Amino acid sequence: MKIASYLKHGLFGAVALTLAGAHLVPGTGSTRVIFAAPSPKASPVAAVSAEKNATGGLLEKTTAALQAFAAAVRPLSHPKALELAFHSYFTYQATHPDEVKKPLLYFVDYGLPSTEPRGYVFDMSSLSIVEGPFMVAHGRGSSVTQYGTPTRFSNASGSAATSLGLYVAESLYRFVGHTAGLTYS
Repeated sequence: MKIASYLKHGLFGAVALTLAGAHLVPGTGSTRVIFAAPSPKASPVAAVSAEKNATGGLLEKTTAALQAFAAAVRPLSHPKALELAFHSYFTYQATHPDEVKKPLLYFVDYGLPSTEPRGYVFDMSSLSIVEGPFMVAHGRGSSVTQYGTPTRFSNASGSAATSLGLYVAESLYRFVGHTAGLTYS
């Protein structure tokens, strides 16, 4: 059961990463992907209607979130970073409603160097900022220097690199780290 869950989440993460890469690379076209497919038993008219409603709802929620947070979020490394994060969150929430227990989105803009505040926690239900902007470290294997902008990402165990993607955390955890002689958690 857990292996199937890991595979499902891993596949979703890979798709999200591919979409993120395609949207963030200059010169690439816009691609619309709908993650939830209609039932094969549904009529073609119902399938088109369901697809239209799902897409419209996601677009409306994404637009509302962008408008709510636009003035409060610092300049990001890419103008579409928040839009992609919000759209991914609402898509996942729509296709896996039982797995999103709390409406919190932890967002990190890894296109910014670790010396700049690049992290936020958004409450996607009330469209408010819970915390941020705040400093966020990245894995030692992601950047040439400790304080640079990460350029390498990996899910491989032992890589010491940061992983990219959309993740669902099952529970809270405590982490303590050290940088520049200071302790953070």
